[in-house]
Amino acid sequence: MHRLSIAEAAVLARVAQYDQLPMEDRERMLYRNDVTAHGREIGLILLGKGEPSTDDIAKVANRIRTWADRNRARQRLRRYAPPLVAV
Repeated sequence: MHRLSIAEAAVLARVAQYDQLPMEDRERMLYRNDVTAHGREIGLILLGKGEPSTDDIAKVANRIRTWADRNRARQRLRRYAPPLVAV
């Protein structure tokens, strides 16, 4: 499995999560200096603009996508949770 640096993982998390950003801005994040070629390929898969070259890259992209979906669901539950009532 491909190992990501901390900076690279942060960029890929932003690309996967920020749906409100324009596609050009999300793609521009992938061309920073701290994103490797493998990270760029994973980011393009997350954006739907690329195909995985290996199974490892597909697995990493799938894990990031799954994490982002779960994180969105968790945020939605927290946003619409009933307020706590002090007794």
